[in-house]
Order: sequence, then structure tokens, then C-alpha cells
Amino acid sequence: MTDVTGFRLTNPKEYNMDRFGERLSRYNPSEQFHIPLDWPVLVVEDTEDRISWFRKRMPKAVFAKNAEAALRALEQQDFKVVFLDHDLHWMHADNTIFKGTGKEVARFLAKNGFQGIVIIHSRHVEGAAVMQKYLSNARLAPFGSFEITSEVNL
Repeated sequence: MTDVTGFRLTNPKEYNMDRFGERLSRYNPSEQFHIPLDWPVLVVEDTEDRISWFRKRMPKAVFAKNAEAALRALEQQDFKVVFLDHDLHWMHADNTIFKGTGKEVARFLAKNGFQGIVIIHSRHVEGAAVMQKYLSNARLAPFGSFEITSEVNL
């Protein structure tokens, strides 16, 4: 028996996906996949309530609250899954800022040929679109549009 974390994209009524428009070309509401609990997962997120949400579902994940910490973690460990936010730490929704945002992490992943699963969970529409340009295989799943459940794979 192997413990896994299940990931399922949803489209809850309380979250308006329309604002992402055509940028959701890689959003598949029926997509599901499993992340074995022994897979190394990096969550790049600075908001405490979101960190708490992720931590409850993936207690063994590594958390980085800013781009610098994420880059350090990526240099020190091979991750198979990265959950990536755009607006990190003191960075706000100004799309002209690069350093210190999720865009910096996305560029690093692309430059280093990251082969794992990347889930861009940012609600920052323009920032998410730029990160998706760097990471053509990344899944766009704004926070609130997916579920992570504990399951047992027999």
C-alpha cells in the first residue's frame, strides 16, 4: 500500500475563472493526478493562510516564502513537484517587477530544464501568464481552483 496525495482541479462557484480568459488554455477541470507522499514537493507561497492550507494536505513539503528561499531550495534538492505563486513576500501585483517574484523562480526552473510537475497557483493573471510562457508544460490552477486530498492507493 502506498500513501499518495491526490490532486484534482475543480471550478468552485465562489472562484471566478472567467478573469483568466484564454490564459486558461492549459486548465483542464477534469484533470486529476497523484503525487506520492515520498515525492519531494516545493511550495512557493508567502501567504500564511495558504501555507497552512498546503501544510495540512502535504505536511512533508518544503515551503519557501520568497523567491530567494525558493532558488536556494531548488539548488539544494531535486523536487518532482513545485507549486508556484507569483506575488511573493513584499512583492505586489506590479507586473513590471521581476526579481523576487514567481517569474524569477519560473525562469530559473526553465533555464535549468526542470522536468517535474509545476502548478502555477497564482491568482495574479498577468504574472501567471508570464510564468506559463517560461514553463510551457506548467499547469495553471489558481489557488482555490483545485483540491488536494489524502488517499490510499491499493
